[in-house]
Amino acid sequence: MNTSVAGTNTMPPIMHYWGMVKDMDNDLKLELIAMLINSVRMHPSPSDEEERERGFRNLAGCWVDDHGDDDMEAIIREGRESRKGSRLVPSFDD
Repeated sequence: MNTSVAGTNTMPPIMHYWGMVKDMDNDLKLELIAMLINSVRMHPSPSDEEERERGFRNLAGCWVDDHGDDDMEAIIREGRESRKGSRLVPSFDD
């Protein structure tokens, strides 16, 4: 089952596990299959909507409670107006 791509041999990651289970007894293989199926049933994958929402909330700069907030230009303007610098700029007129 090795695949040759541009002269290199690449194996799918699952092949690592096949090497461990290929010589197992059939009853043990069936038990392993049942365990894998149960683990998938216990931890179902999130729906597409949940995945999109999680992806959106993981973006940098997102607020959880951003409903009704000002637009970005107003937020930037407020930040610049409230900024106080500690640097003294000498006058060049003296």
